[in-house]
Amino acid sequence: GYLDDLILVPLGIMVVVRMIPREVVPDLRQQAGLVAERPSSRVAPGIIIAIWISAFLALTVWVFRRLAD
Repeated sequence: GYLDDLILVPLGIMVVVRMIPREVVPDLRQQAGLVAERPSSRVAPGIIIAIWISAFLALTVWVFRRLAD
């Protein structure tokens, strides 16, 4: 359940981080910094949120119509 996830996921991340050789870490940090500087689009998250809202509204309408019958 959720308790397993709260314990196993952080432990897994900790193990993976400790397995990374120390000489590689500065290069990885530099690459992460370059990725963070890239421009990002807000269109894709907006579309995904709109899809979720539409699905929720469609489900809500469907449920209320079923209950009204």
